[in-house]
Amino acid sequence: MVAFPRQAQAQDPDPPANLRVTAKTDVSLTAAWDSSGMGFTYDVERSQAGNVDPFDRIATASEGTTVIAGGLSSSTAYTIRVRGCAPPPTVQCSDWATVTASTLLPAPTNMELVRLGAQLQARWHLVYGASGYKIQWKSGTEDYDPVRRQVKVSATTGRRIIFGLIHGVAYTMRVIATQEGGDDSLPSAEATGFAGLNPWPPERLVAGSTAAENQDVLVWDLPTRKGSGIANYELQRKEATETGWHTVTSTIEPTATTYTVDKRSWDVGYDYRIRSVFRLLVSHWSNRPRVAGRPSGLAALRATGATNEVGVRLNWGWPSNDAGSYIKGYVVEWRPHATGNWDDSQATGSKTVGMVTSTSITASDGLQPGTAYNFRYLAYNRDRQSYYTPDDGSVAATTIDGANLSIADASAAEGDPVTFTVSLSAKWTVPVTVDYTLSNGTATRPDDYVVKGGQVTIPTGDTSVTFTVNTAEDGLDEFDETFLVTLHAPPGGLPANVEVAGSDATVTITDDDAAAGAPTGLTATARVASVDLSWTAPSDLGTLNGTAASITGYRYRIATSSSDILSAVWFETGSASPSHTVGVGATGDHYFQVQALNGVTDTAGNPAGLFSNVDSAAVTQLEPDPEPEPDPEPEPEPDPYPELDLDPGPLPEPPSGEGFSSCVPTSARLAFGDYRVSVCYETPAGETGEGRAGVWTSGQSGLLWFFDRGNVEVLVKVLDGCEIDGHRWVFLAPVTDIAFNLYVSDGGELVWSHHNRQGETTAVASDTAAFPCAEGAVDADADADAALAAAAEAVDAAAAGETSAAAVYAAAREEPGRFTDCEPETTPLVFGDHRVSLCYETPAGETGDAKAGIWASGQAGLLWFFDRGNAEVLIKVLDGCSINGHRWVFVGPVTDVAFNLVVTDGEGRSWTHRNAQGVTAQTRADTAAFACRE
Repeated sequence: MVAFPRQAQAQDPDPPANLRVTAKTDVSLTAAWDSSGMGFTYDVERSQAGNVDPFDRIATASEGTTVIAGGLSSSTAYTIRVRGCAPPPTVQCSDWATVTASTLLPAPTNMELVRLGAQLQARWHLVYGASGYKIQWKSGTEDYDPVRRQVKVSATTGRRIIFGLIHGVAYTMRVIATQEGGDDSLPSAEATGFAGLNPWPPERLVAGSTAAENQDVLVWDLPTRKGSGIANYELQRKEATETGWHTVTSTIEPTATTYTVDKRSWDVGYDYRIRSVFRLLVSHWSNRPRVAGRPSGLAALRATGATNEVGVRLNWGWPSNDAGSYIKGYVVEWRPHATGNWDDSQATGSKTVGMVTSTSITASDGLQPGTAYNFRYLAYNRDRQSYYTPDDGSVAATTIDGANLSIADASAAEGDPVTFTVSLSAKWTVPVTVDYTLSNGTATRPDDYVVKGGQVTIPTGDTSVTFTVNTAEDGLDEFDETFLVTLHAPPGGLPANVEVAGSDATVTITDDDAAAGAPTGLTATARVASVDLSWTAPSDLGTLNGTAASITGYRYRIATSSSDILSAVWFETGSASPSHTVGVGATGDHYFQVQALNGVTDTAGNPAGLFSNVDSAAVTQLEPDPEPEPDPEPEPEPDPYPELDLDPGPLPEPPSGEGFSSCVPTSARLAFGDYRVSVCYETPAGETGEGRAGVWTSGQSGLLWFFDRGNVEVLVKVLDGCEIDGHRWVFLAPVTDIAFNLYVSDGGELVWSHHNRQGETTAVASDTAAFPCAEGAVDADADADAALAAAAEAVDAAAAGETSAAAVYAAAREEPGRFTDCEPETTPLVFGDHRVSLCYETPAGETGDAKAGIWASGQAGLLWFFDRGNAEVLIKVLDGCSINGHRWVFVGPVTDVAFNLVVTDGEGRSWTHRNAQGVTAQTRADTAAFACRE
């Protein structure tokens, strides 16, 4: 028997060698391995780490040695296994080779850069699961340098201020999330920002037209602050009736101070503005002067009738185009009537009138009765005038004579009727009816006359008419009295060319009652602190309405010199007895007079019939007992808010242009540390003055007033934001539409200013970069996150009043745009029947009610949220009922915290104002807040 050798059993191939993860993203892993041999294929599976079963098949019989496992979750560990399968005919597969790895954290998103002076602040959205972040930056085309230009921040903040940047350089930054024991995330999308201060715009821009009328010339001063250098200026303009601006040029040289612009039309007004441009930075726009064109489209001139004063009444319509400036008035010219075109030398008269649509040319302007004239006119605005009406638009009219109505003075004794004569200067072809009214002088109705008014008619062809008014007999011995009679046109008007000329007549009522004789034998006997008077009753009592009068009492007066006796006050003795004792406290000479009273009383039942004659006496008063020493006057309370009068330092000129005031204050009225506040104002009538303080102030807030200490106009705050953004902040809340110029100076060369136009209710000013802090106020090596975290913690304690205003403002900007639904529960301020309430909500979600107790008057008051010395809202409720039938409400906030403010009147009507979180609250002026009641 032959024995055959036994065939060896085939062995399984070895697992793929060197299985490894070669690349990661936040949603995928890339694995690779070494080839197991010619013809081998591979199966690949993956499972979340720790889950042995099931595995998900990624690839089957793959011929490659790499695979991408996608659709994974960020920052999660996965196990990937691979086995190799030998080629046919064996088709044996190896055991699995495994590798475990986690995906990357997702890259931070919403990367942005915010410029803070010469620094940049990087901001991004937080990544869940990150243990921290790396911020890298570079300039120009250079590479990132993780050693020299990288900082690390904690996982709890999504922002960081980058210090030590070069002023005027553009930087690119990115953020990488880190994880303890894991790989860094992919970098964020890059953001580019510019480190540097904005240049200032050109100053005091002035615009005007050339004589050719087809060009405008602009002139300006070079900017005071040029930042890192100005590359050029951009000039824009718009037509006065447009809302959008158009760029004229953006290539004006930085040393230029003038530019000439071609105009599109001579009858169009243009507004201009200019700003400085430097690389990625631009300044604010300058002031916006307007150049007006000639008004155009004059409406037809019409002669609507000749007047009775030998003149012609002219009417016209408004020009269809004011050429960019309101029409200020018109000029009318006339000449004797002639055919053909006007020659300027032919005009024999002219008249300038205000902003009205009709006027009258009278005889005093040189027109002659019964003469024909030609008339033409032009309109003028603030800067220019239109052309005169064309020859075919002028009108001709002939003057005529008219007639005047007048009334003559009259008189009568009391109790008799008065007859009046109304005259017409010429006979008229139609009846002329005129109204008359009676009004009080020293005589009053109905005590002295009984008619209020009436109407009379002069018949056709007549020149006068009479009417009578009855007077009353009062029985008083008195001076003659007067009242007035006035002519008026009736409701239907007077006939054409008839007017009232002498409209008033004075009527005199003469007294017909006789006076009595005087008391006689007046004697004065001095006592201590008094004088005894005695006299003899008059023998002749006079007459009242023809009847002898009776004595009902006496009156006396006293003076310390004979020259004062006629101005001394009369006192009644209260008795018909011819004697009286008068208390006299002072020593020295005294003079007395006495009169008798008759039995007549006035309409109220008081004695009214006084005899006119008097008797006099003099006496030297005895020394009275010494008066006890009065208690000393208490010392006046010191003024808690004395008004300051400080040197404001050098101040720049205010902006020029329509509506701005040219005033510059000469003294500072508020001081916050080294910072001094001054303001000057100008009324619509052109009167100027300086704002006053002395109402209320704290270390960071204060009030200024213009005309009335109880009616404050401006709330201003200067806050220390050095730990937040390296600056001191200025907040301004005016509640006025008067033109003013306000300056805040730092005691050196830096000045912050705000300017309001005449007639505009100015908005709040909120500048968190008003003044850079002193050198070293912000530590460049300090962790800025600590300052921001401190601000956030401060907001949490805001309701308890334990935080600074600067921290609240900084934190409020973290959540912009959200309103609060809080409702106020208290009423801290009351102005008459109007009650003021306000509730607020911090960015941390804590709510509270505003408090008062700082300062208030009968029409204005202050509210505060967190710190009594830091006022937040100035509110005024004014009585405008006599002006426009409403009560007015003015609100001036200096806060960016969300709030709801409610003003309620005595009838339950409410007026509201609210602010969104993180938004600088605006001023509001409502002159129709509450309709007045009868």
